[in-house]
Order: sequence, then C-alpha cells, then structure tokens
Amino acid sequence: MNARRLFAASLALAIVATQLCAQDDVKETKVVLRVSRSFLRTLLGVRVHKLQPIDDSVAGATIVCNANVAGKLDVRLHKSDTHSDFDLTFAGAIDTEMAATRRPVQIFAHGAAPFQAQRRIVLKDRTFSAEPLCMSVSHRFELDDIDTIRRGPLSPLVRGLARPIVRRSLADGDRQAEQQIRQEIGVRLEVETDKLVEVLNHIDPAYRKVMELVHTHLGVEHVNLQLYRAASDEHIILSVGRQGMKLPMLPDLGKNSGAPLELWVSTDIKANDPRVDKLLEHWRNIEEWKALKAAVRAQLLRRHPKLADVREKVNAVLEIHPLAVENTPWRVVTFAPKLHLELPVLELP
Repeated sequence: MNARRLFAASLALAIVATQLCAQDDVKETKVVLRVSRSFLRTLLGVRVHKLQPIDDSVAGATIVCNANVAGKLDVRLHKSDTHSDFDLTFAGAIDTEMAATRRPVQIFAHGAAPFQAQRRIVLKDRTFSAEPLCMSVSHRFELDDIDTIRRGPLSPLVRGLARPIVRRSLADGDRQAEQQIRQEIGVRLEVETDKLVEVLNHIDPAYRKVMELVHTHLGVEHVNLQLYRAASDEHIILSVGRQGMKLPMLPDLGKNSGAPLELWVSTDIKANDPRVDKLLEHWRNIEEWKALKAAVRAQLLRRHPKLADVREKVNAVLEIHPLAVENTPWRVVTFAPKLHLELPVLELP
C-alpha cells in the first residue's frame, strides 16, 4: 500500500511539473502598448471649482443664491490579467447660500449637496465605449432665519405662521435641487467623459499601424492574431499575438523615464538591430500617430485652458522618444515622457 501511495504521489508531482514547464514554454507577445493612469487623469482633469451666482424667481418669490461647486475627477483601474476596463469617478459637493423674498417675509437658508458619480469605460472589439453614468446626490436645505420686510407688533406672529410653510417649501426644494443637479452635473460629466473616450479611440488605429510596420520591417508573420489586454494599478496593457500567447512582465521605467504612453518592441534579436530603428522612425511619421497627437493636444487645451499660453511647450512635450532599456531585449518608444512631470495640474475656470 505504501508503495502504491508513493507511486501515485510521484505521478502527481510529475504531472504538475510537466504543466509548469508547459506554462513556462508559452511564448510572450512581442509588441505591447502600455497606457498610464496618469495619462488618463491628465486628459480628464483632476479638479473642478466654480462659484455660480443664481438670480431666479419661483412662485412669486425673488431668490438670490450663491452656489459653490467643488469636486475632484479621478481614474480607478481594475487589476486584471484579462481585462482593461476602468472607472472614471467624480466626488464633489455644492454649497449654497440663499435669500428668498416674498412679501411679507424674507427667508435666509443654506444648503449642502454632496454627490458622487461613476462611469465605467470598457474596451470591446478594440473600441473604447462608456457605459451609462451612475450618480447619487443628497441635497439638504437648512433654515437660518425668517424676517419680516417691515418690522411691527405683528412681526413675531407673521414669522411664526410662515415657519412651517417655509420648512415644507425647503423640503420640496431639496427634491427639486437633487433632480436639477442630476440633470445638469450628470449631463456635463457625460460630455466630459465622452471627450476622453474620443481621444482613447485614436490609440487603436495608431497601434494597428505599428503592427503593420512590425510585420513589414521585422518580418513577423501576420496570421490569426488576437487582442491581449490586462490592467495593473497604474497601467492599461494592450497587445496582440497568436492564440495561446501571454503578456510579458514589463519593467517599470521609473519617474525619470516613464511616460503616459509606452510602446514596447521585443524582437528576439540584438537590441540595436537597425530594423527596429527604421520601424520607430516610420511610426513617428504615420498619419494615425499624428492624429492621436492632435487629439491629445486638443483635449489638454480644452481641459486646461491656461495651457494655451504655453502652447509651444505643450507641442514640445507631445513627442515620441526611443529608449533602450538596459539588460533587456526591449526597445521602447515613449510618448510625451515629460507631460506628467512638467505640465501643471490646473483648476478649471
């Protein structure tokens, strides 16, 4: 019996070892595009701050209100070996100070409306698309004071009669404010995130062109290629290869060399092979790459209007730079490596 158990255990170990060796023999993809989270955050914008005065008339009441809108946009990647979906998140609050006048009283109140929104961006069939926006908001008005326009012996009575009516009106105002915030802020966020998706969808045509160049200049056969994708906490990783391949483990370039977009090219040949340089030079001049660069520049200037004053600086950093990674078979082309180091993060006006 002991001999049989020993034989069974040995056989199980042999099977596991064989499987591990088979996994190690799986070939890795050779051209990888890595998109950084900081790139998405820069294009989306990171802070919103706006003071909005409001003058209105509702049900015969004259309303003067100052609304302070403050919030922060961010990007959250979901770590995965097979997917590269991510969320655009927005957390903010609207604080208001309101004075409403309707004879014979004047009402003073303040309100607070914290809200959160999230929109998932998914990659399907090599195209980024945005799912419906999810938003939650809770508005609460607080009554500060009620006063009569004219002071007299009946003023306390008038204020006492007006108080329950005003409180009911403020509760109705909460519901109306929540609906209005969902409509106005929600629509604005959808527009902003749609613009980001438009920029992201310029990446794939440029990457497809790169693959054509790889096939032309490096002699890589173009048959039965499929899309591979993954995500870490800080990067979206996209690649193509034959069926049954896996994504390589890429080194971190670090703050001094890392870039918003990194194209990694491995050829299983000498790192200084002249064909790689020829491929990179072609990529610099392709129309698809120029279109991506123009889309990024337009989004930056739209989200950060003050950068228009340093337009030439923006153009200078939106360049590609070949980089050899020592002790690896990789050549890397970095797009705008100084973007997240030199350009300031600005508040929207």
